[in-house]
Amino acid sequence: MDVFSIFPEAILDGVWEIGRNIKDTVLGRRFDTRGTIGVIVDEGSSVSGYLPEAISNDLLLYVRPCDLPKTDVNALAADYCWMNVETGQYYSIVDVSVGKNQDAGIAEHYEFRIRPTEVIDE
Repeated sequence: MDVFSIFPEAILDGVWEIGRNIKDTVLGRRFDTRGTIGVIVDEGSSVSGYLPEAISNDLLLYVRPCDLPKTDVNALAADYCWMNVETGQYYSIVDVSVGKNQDAGIAEHYEFRIRPTEVIDE
């Protein structure tokens, strides 16, 4: 059973939008939306070093593979970002992992570790 079947009440629909992070436009970076996706959010934070500035509030988003514009983890991490449509906050992708069903060997979900960032929305 995948995480979406086990925790259907945790799925947030219509809140998280994935899009291409288009760099080097005249204005800087631009968010090219691919639409909203139902996700499960896991909040957390991490500290690297001992300075208060090193504290980051990362989020984990769990996403079904069939809902993604592509499933290449390198392309997702390099070319895409997320936006929370309720807050208008953009998030860069820190890393992407694949959660596999170990018995069947198939990808059941993708885990995105994301961090707040700024993007110009044209």
